[in-house]
Amino acid sequence: MLVKLRYIFLLLLLLGKLITAQEVLLTLKEKKHKPYSPYKTVKVIDKRPGALLGYVQTGASSKVTPVVFKGVLSDSIAKLFIAKDSSLAALDLMILLEELYVMEKSQSTEGRVKITMRLFRKKNMEKLYSPFMEIDSVYTLYRFIDATKKTLGIVSEKLNDIAEYSFKEQNSIQKALKNYTYNQLLLLDSLEKLEIPAYHVEIKPGVFNSFEQFKNNTPDTGTVFLKLNKRGELLFEMEEYRNGKKRRKKKRLEPKNYYAVCTNGKIYKATNIGFYEMKFSEGNFVYSGKTSFVTSNNDKEVLLAVLGGGLLGALSASTLPGKFDDYLFTISHLNGHSIPIKRLTTD
Repeated sequence: MLVKLRYIFLLLLLLGKLITAQEVLLTLKEKKHKPYSPYKTVKVIDKRPGALLGYVQTGASSKVTPVVFKGVLSDSIAKLFIAKDSSLAALDLMILLEELYVMEKSQSTEGRVKITMRLFRKKNMEKLYSPFMEIDSVYTLYRFIDATKKTLGIVSEKLNDIAEYSFKEQNSIQKALKNYTYNQLLLLDSLEKLEIPAYHVEIKPGVFNSFEQFKNNTPDTGTVFLKLNKRGELLFEMEEYRNGKKRRKKKRLEPKNYYAVCTNGKIYKATNIGFYEMKFSEGNFVYSGKTSFVTSNNDKEVLLAVLGGGLLGALSASTLPGKFDDYLFTISHLNGHSIPIKRLTTD
Protein backbone atom coordinates (compact mmCIF):
# COMPACT_ATOMS: atom_id res chain seq x y z
CA MET A 1 0.00 0.00 0.00
CA LEU A 2 2.84 2.40 0.89
CA VAL A 3 4.55 1.63 -2.44
CA LYS A 4 1.39 2.48 -4.36
CA LEU A 5 0.98 5.75 -2.44
CA ARG A 6 4.60 6.62 -3.22
CA TYR A 7 4.05 6.09 -6.95
CA ILE A 8 0.87 8.19 -6.85
CA PHE A 9 2.74 10.98 -5.07
CA LEU A 10 5.54 10.91 -7.65
CA LEU A 11 3.01 10.97 -10.47
CA LEU A 12 1.20 13.99 -8.99
CA LEU A 13 4.55 15.74 -8.50
CA LEU A 14 5.45 15.13 -12.15
CA LEU A 15 2.08 16.39 -13.33
CA GLY A 16 2.49 19.50 -11.20
CA LYS A 17 5.81 20.27 -12.86
CA LEU A 18 4.32 19.81 -16.29
CA ILE A 19 1.37 22.06 -15.52
CA THR A 20 3.64 24.88 -14.32
CA ALA A 21 6.30 24.38 -16.98
CA GLN A 22 7.22 27.63 -18.73
CA GLU A 23 9.42 25.96 -21.33
CA VAL A 24 10.54 22.53 -22.48
CA LEU A 25 14.20 21.79 -23.12
CA LEU A 26 15.46 20.25 -26.34
CA THR A 27 18.64 18.22 -25.95
CA LEU A 28 20.86 16.63 -28.61
CA LYS A 29 22.67 13.36 -27.94
CA GLU A 30 25.27 11.49 -29.98
CA LYS A 31 24.83 7.82 -30.72
CA LYS A 32 26.72 5.60 -28.30
CA HIS A 33 28.43 3.77 -31.17
CA LYS A 34 29.08 6.56 -33.65
CA PRO A 35 30.28 5.34 -37.07
CA TYR A 36 33.51 6.58 -38.60
CA SER A 37 33.25 10.23 -39.60
CA PRO A 38 35.39 11.69 -42.43
CA TYR A 39 35.00 15.28 -41.14
CA LYS A 40 38.02 16.93 -39.54
CA THR A 41 36.16 20.21 -39.03
CA VAL A 42 32.43 20.93 -38.97
CA LYS A 43 30.89 24.40 -39.02
CA VAL A 44 27.14 24.91 -38.66
CA ILE A 45 25.70 28.27 -39.71
CA ASP A 46 22.30 28.88 -38.13
CA LYS A 47 20.31 30.53 -40.96
CA ARG A 48 16.90 30.13 -39.33
CA PRO A 49 14.86 33.36 -39.57
CA GLY A 50 14.27 33.35 -35.81
CA ALA A 51 15.14 31.56 -32.59
CA LEU A 52 11.76 29.80 -32.40
CA LEU A 53 12.10 26.01 -32.10
CA GLY A 54 8.39 25.32 -31.85
CA TYR A 55 5.80 24.42 -29.23
CA VAL A 56 4.55 21.32 -27.44
CA GLN A 57 1.57 20.62 -25.17
CA THR A 58 2.25 20.18 -21.45
CA GLY A 59 0.17 19.48 -18.36
CA ALA A 60 -3.36 18.26 -17.94
CA SER A 61 -4.68 21.35 -19.68
CA SER A 62 -2.38 20.89 -22.71
CA LYS A 63 -0.73 24.26 -22.19
CA VAL A 64 1.13 25.56 -25.24
CA THR A 65 4.78 25.58 -24.09
CA PRO A 66 7.79 26.83 -26.07
CA VAL A 67 10.68 24.51 -26.89
CA VAL A 68 14.08 26.00 -26.04
CA PHE A 69 17.70 24.93 -26.34
CA LYS A 70 20.23 25.82 -23.66
CA GLY A 71 23.64 26.48 -25.15
CA VAL A 72 24.76 27.00 -28.73
CA LEU A 73 22.59 24.91 -31.05
CA SER A 74 25.02 25.08 -33.99
CA ASP A 75 27.91 23.75 -31.88
CA SER A 76 25.82 20.86 -30.57
CA ILE A 77 24.75 19.86 -34.09
CA ALA A 78 28.38 20.01 -35.26
CA LYS A 79 29.36 17.46 -32.58
CA LEU A 80 27.03 14.90 -34.19
CA PHE A 81 29.02 15.09 -37.45
CA ILE A 82 32.66 15.65 -36.46
CA ALA A 83 35.21 12.82 -36.27
CA LYS A 84 36.29 11.60 -32.84
CA ASP A 85 39.84 11.21 -34.14
CA SER A 86 40.57 14.21 -36.36
CA SER A 87 43.94 12.79 -37.45
CA LEU A 88 42.09 10.22 -39.59
CA ALA A 89 39.69 12.73 -41.18
CA ALA A 90 40.31 14.39 -44.53
CA LEU A 91 37.23 16.57 -45.13
CA ASP A 92 35.83 19.87 -43.87
CA LEU A 93 32.05 20.16 -43.59
CA MET A 94 29.82 23.24 -43.67
CA ILE A 95 26.14 22.96 -42.74
CA LEU A 96 23.55 25.66 -43.38
CA LEU A 97 20.68 25.09 -40.94
CA GLU A 98 17.60 26.60 -42.61
CA GLU A 99 14.78 25.13 -40.50
CA LEU A 100 14.45 23.18 -37.25
CA TYR A 101 10.94 23.22 -35.86
CA VAL A 102 9.00 21.02 -33.43
CA MET A 103 5.21 20.92 -33.25
CA GLU A 104 2.70 18.85 -31.32
CA LYS A 105 -1.00 18.63 -32.06
CA SER A 106 -3.16 19.92 -29.22
CA GLN A 107 -4.52 17.24 -26.85
CA SER A 108 -3.15 14.52 -29.07
CA THR A 109 -0.56 11.76 -29.32
CA GLU A 110 0.78 13.21 -32.57
CA GLY A 111 3.91 15.28 -33.19
CA ARG A 112 6.00 16.59 -36.07
CA VAL A 113 9.60 17.67 -36.59
CA LYS A 114 10.67 19.83 -39.55
CA ILE A 115 14.35 19.83 -40.57
CA THR A 116 15.81 21.73 -43.51
CA MET A 117 19.57 21.95 -43.97
CA ARG A 118 22.19 22.01 -46.72
CA LEU A 119 25.56 20.30 -46.51
CA PHE A 120 28.78 21.39 -48.26
CA ARG A 121 32.17 19.72 -48.04
CA LYS A 122 35.76 20.14 -49.19
CA LYS A 123 39.11 18.46 -48.73
CA ASN A 124 41.23 19.97 -45.97
CA MET A 125 43.63 21.80 -48.30
CA GLU A 126 41.01 23.02 -50.78
CA LYS A 127 39.36 26.46 -50.67
CA LEU A 128 35.98 25.74 -52.27
CA TYR A 129 33.07 23.86 -50.72
CA SER A 130 30.90 21.59 -52.88
CA PRO A 131 27.19 20.98 -52.13
CA PHE A 132 26.33 17.31 -51.72
CA MET A 133 23.22 16.95 -49.54
CA GLU A 134 19.95 18.82 -49.17
CA ILE A 135 17.55 17.89 -46.40
CA ASP A 136 13.93 19.04 -46.41
CA SER A 137 11.85 16.66 -44.31
CA VAL A 138 8.81 16.54 -42.07
CA TYR A 139 8.95 13.61 -39.66
CA THR A 140 5.52 12.63 -38.34
CA LEU A 141 4.83 10.59 -35.21
CA TYR A 142 1.47 9.00 -34.48
CA ARG A 143 -0.19 7.41 -31.44
CA PHE A 144 2.46 7.88 -28.76
CA ILE A 145 1.37 8.15 -25.12
CA ASP A 146 4.11 10.68 -24.35
CA ALA A 147 4.16 12.54 -27.65
CA THR A 148 6.21 15.43 -26.23
CA LYS A 149 9.11 13.22 -25.14
CA LYS A 150 9.06 11.21 -28.37
CA THR A 151 8.80 14.32 -30.58
CA LEU A 152 11.75 16.00 -28.87
CA GLY A 153 13.73 12.74 -28.99
CA ILE A 154 13.21 12.36 -32.72
CA VAL A 155 15.25 15.53 -33.32
CA SER A 156 18.44 13.86 -32.04
CA GLU A 157 17.56 10.60 -33.76
CA LYS A 158 17.05 12.16 -37.20
CA LEU A 159 20.07 14.48 -36.96
CA ASN A 160 22.22 11.45 -36.10
CA ASP A 161 20.68 9.58 -39.04
CA ILE A 162 21.49 12.47 -41.38
CA ALA A 163 25.07 12.57 -40.08
CA GLU A 164 25.53 8.83 -40.54
CA TYR A 165 24.06 8.97 -44.04
CA SER A 166 26.46 11.76 -44.99
CA PHE A 167 29.39 9.62 -43.77
CA LYS A 168 28.42 6.88 -46.21
CA GLU A 169 27.66 9.18 -49.14
CA GLN A 170 30.72 11.42 -49.04
CA ASN A 171 32.73 9.19 -51.41
CA SER A 172 29.97 8.61 -53.95
CA ILE A 173 28.62 12.11 -54.57
CA GLN A 174 28.85 13.51 -58.09
CA LYS A 175 31.00 16.58 -58.65
CA ALA A 176 28.97 19.76 -58.13
CA LEU A 177 28.47 22.27 -60.93
CA LYS A 178 28.89 25.21 -58.56
CA ASN A 179 31.27 25.56 -55.62
CA TYR A 180 31.53 28.22 -52.91
CA THR A 181 34.06 29.91 -50.67
CA TYR A 182 33.45 30.09 -46.92
CA ASN A 183 32.42 33.75 -47.15
CA GLN A 184 30.00 33.02 -50.01
CA LEU A 185 28.27 30.37 -47.90
CA LEU A 186 27.83 32.89 -45.09
CA LEU A 187 25.93 35.13 -47.52
CA LEU A 188 24.38 32.39 -49.66
CA ASP A 189 20.75 33.25 -48.88
CA SER A 190 21.26 36.86 -49.96
CA LEU A 191 23.14 35.81 -53.08
CA GLU A 192 20.39 33.38 -54.06
CA LYS A 193 17.65 35.96 -53.54
CA LEU A 194 19.38 38.25 -56.02
CA GLU A 195 18.59 35.65 -58.68
CA ILE A 196 14.91 35.33 -57.70
CA PRO A 197 12.72 37.97 -59.44
CA ALA A 198 10.09 38.05 -56.68
CA TYR A 199 12.63 39.45 -54.22
CA HIS A 200 13.57 42.54 -56.21
CA VAL A 201 10.70 43.42 -58.58
CA GLU A 202 7.07 44.39 -58.07
CA ILE A 203 4.79 41.35 -57.93
CA LYS A 204 2.48 41.19 -60.93
CA PRO A 205 -1.30 40.90 -60.44
CA GLY A 206 -2.82 37.48 -60.98
CA VAL A 207 -2.94 33.98 -59.52
CA PHE A 208 0.11 31.91 -58.60
CA ASN A 209 -0.50 28.17 -58.68
CA SER A 210 2.91 27.29 -57.22
CA PHE A 211 5.94 28.82 -55.52
CA GLU A 212 7.82 28.32 -58.78
CA GLN A 213 5.39 30.72 -60.46
CA PHE A 214 5.57 33.13 -57.54
CA LYS A 215 9.36 33.35 -57.29
CA ASN A 216 9.62 33.88 -61.06
CA ASN A 217 6.78 36.43 -60.94
CA THR A 218 4.84 34.68 -63.72
CA PRO A 219 1.21 34.51 -62.58
CA ASP A 220 -1.79 33.32 -64.47
CA THR A 221 -3.15 36.72 -65.48
CA GLY A 222 -6.74 37.78 -65.19
CA THR A 223 -8.97 40.09 -63.17
CA VAL A 224 -9.17 38.95 -59.54
CA PHE A 225 -11.95 40.22 -57.25
CA LEU A 226 -11.56 40.38 -53.47
CA LYS A 227 -14.58 39.83 -51.22
CA LEU A 228 -15.31 39.21 -47.53
CA ASN A 229 -17.73 36.56 -46.32
CA LYS A 230 -20.05 36.97 -43.31
CA ARG A 231 -17.24 35.88 -40.95
CA GLY A 232 -14.87 38.51 -42.35
CA GLU A 233 -12.74 35.94 -44.17
CA LEU A 234 -11.04 36.79 -47.47
CA LEU A 235 -12.56 35.34 -50.62
CA PHE A 236 -11.28 35.63 -54.17
CA GLU A 237 -13.06 35.24 -57.49
CA MET A 238 -11.64 35.37 -60.99
CA GLU A 239 -13.22 36.04 -64.36
CA GLU A 240 -13.63 32.87 -66.36
CA TYR A 241 -13.80 32.49 -70.13
CA ARG A 242 -15.23 29.73 -72.32
CA ASN A 243 -14.69 29.65 -76.09
CA GLY A 244 -13.23 33.14 -75.86
CA LYS A 245 -16.33 34.60 -74.17
CA LYS A 246 -16.48 35.86 -70.59
CA ARG A 247 -18.87 33.90 -68.41
CA ARG A 248 -21.34 35.66 -66.11
CA LYS A 249 -20.44 33.51 -63.14
CA LYS A 250 -16.95 34.09 -61.74
CA LYS A 251 -14.65 31.28 -60.66
CA ARG A 252 -14.22 30.94 -56.89
CA LEU A 253 -10.56 30.46 -55.91
CA GLU A 254 -10.15 27.71 -53.33
CA PRO A 255 -7.03 28.59 -51.24
CA LYS A 256 -5.84 24.98 -50.94
CA ASN A 257 -5.33 24.88 -54.73
CA TYR A 258 -3.05 27.92 -55.01
CA TYR A 259 0.15 29.41 -53.62
CA ALA A 260 -0.69 33.14 -53.67
CA VAL A 261 -2.86 35.82 -55.24
CA CYS A 262 -1.94 39.41 -56.11
CA THR A 263 -4.59 42.06 -56.70
CA ASN A 264 -4.83 45.85 -56.23
CA GLY A 265 -1.15 46.00 -55.33
CA LYS A 266 -1.49 43.54 -52.43
CA ILE A 267 -0.26 39.93 -52.11
CA TYR A 268 -2.22 37.21 -50.32
CA LYS A 269 -0.70 33.89 -49.23
CA ALA A 270 -2.95 30.91 -49.84
CA THR A 271 -3.12 28.18 -47.18
CA ASN A 272 -5.29 25.13 -46.70
CA ILE A 273 -7.71 27.13 -44.56
CA GLY A 274 -7.72 30.60 -46.09
CA PHE A 275 -5.90 33.61 -47.56
CA TYR A 276 -3.68 35.95 -45.54
CA GLU A 277 -2.19 39.27 -46.63
CA MET A 278 1.56 38.93 -47.20
CA LYS A 279 4.06 41.80 -47.16
CA PHE A 280 7.70 42.21 -48.16
CA SER A 281 9.71 43.37 -45.16
CA GLU A 282 13.50 43.56 -44.64
CA GLY A 283 14.21 41.23 -47.55
CA ASN A 284 11.60 38.60 -46.68
CA PHE A 285 7.94 37.84 -47.36
CA VAL A 286 5.96 37.66 -44.10
CA TYR A 287 2.34 37.17 -43.07
CA SER A 288 0.35 36.33 -39.95
CA GLY A 289 -2.78 34.33 -39.33
CA LYS A 290 -4.55 31.70 -37.29
CA THR A 291 -3.05 28.76 -39.10
CA SER A 292 -0.47 26.06 -38.36
CA PHE A 293 2.79 24.98 -40.00
CA VAL A 294 0.99 22.17 -41.80
CA THR A 295 -2.08 24.08 -43.00
CA SER A 296 0.15 26.94 -44.18
CA ASN A 297 2.07 24.66 -46.52
CA ASN A 298 0.03 23.35 -49.43
CA ASP A 299 2.88 21.29 -50.89
CA LYS A 300 1.81 17.72 -51.50
CA GLU A 301 5.28 16.34 -50.87
CA VAL A 302 8.12 17.24 -48.51
CA LEU A 303 11.21 15.08 -48.81
CA LEU A 304 14.92 14.69 -48.23
CA ALA A 305 17.12 14.35 -51.28
CA VAL A 306 20.78 13.78 -51.97
CA LEU A 307 22.37 15.57 -54.89
CA GLY A 308 23.10 13.02 -57.57
CA GLY A 309 20.07 10.87 -56.72
CA GLY A 310 18.68 8.90 -53.83
CA LEU A 311 16.25 9.54 -50.99
CA LEU A 312 16.79 9.38 -47.25
CA GLY A 313 13.14 9.74 -46.42
CA ALA A 314 9.85 11.20 -47.58
CA LEU A 315 6.96 11.93 -45.23
CA SER A 316 3.64 13.61 -45.91
CA ALA A 317 2.47 16.77 -44.20
CA SER A 318 -1.22 15.99 -43.79
CA THR A 319 -3.68 18.60 -42.57
CA LEU A 320 -4.12 19.04 -38.83
CA PRO A 321 -7.78 19.84 -38.11
CA GLY A 322 -8.88 21.98 -35.20
CA LYS A 323 -8.36 25.39 -33.66
CA PHE A 324 -5.14 27.28 -34.40
CA ASP A 325 -3.16 29.96 -32.64
CA ASP A 326 -2.07 33.16 -34.34
CA TYR A 327 1.48 32.95 -35.77
CA LEU A 328 3.85 35.16 -37.72
CA PHE A 329 5.32 33.34 -40.73
CA THR A 330 8.13 34.03 -43.18
CA ILE A 331 8.58 32.40 -46.58
CA SER A 332 11.58 30.21 -47.37
CA HIS A 333 13.24 31.37 -50.58
CA LEU A 334 14.40 27.77 -51.15
CA ASN A 335 11.06 26.01 -51.35
CA GLY A 336 8.35 28.54 -50.57
CA HIS A 337 7.45 26.89 -47.26
CA SER A 338 5.90 28.96 -44.50
CA ILE A 339 8.23 29.05 -41.48
CA PRO A 340 6.73 30.04 -38.09
CA ILE A 341 8.93 32.69 -36.47
CA LYS A 342 6.70 33.94 -33.66
CA ARG A 343 3.56 32.92 -31.78
CA LEU A 344 1.25 35.94 -31.56
CA THR A 345 -1.48 34.32 -29.43
CA THR A 346 -1.07 35.09 -25.73
CA ASP A 347 -2.30 32.67 -23.05
